[in-house]
Amino acid sequence: MNSKMWQRVKCVVDPILECDRQSWPLLLVESCGDDVDVFLQASSLLEASQRLGSFIERPLIDLHAPSPRASEILRQHLV
Repeated sequence: MNSKMWQRVKCVVDPILECDRQSWPLLLVESCGDDVDVFLQASSLLEASQRLGSFIERPLIDLHAPSPRASEILRQHLV
């Protein structure tokens, strides 16, 4: 995907992600109009986002309250 296409897809996807997932299909159709390429790219990104759920929003480990073993490993690598 070139940068021009990415900007068009981003302009569609970003606002949709802020909305309730039930409204995504209608918003996607309305936002893309007749642009099939943007529709396909945007729908692919939205589907991936839905599959991932909040995975990206959750940290792999809690750095504020790590387990004793995690703290030991982090100290070894950070010092």
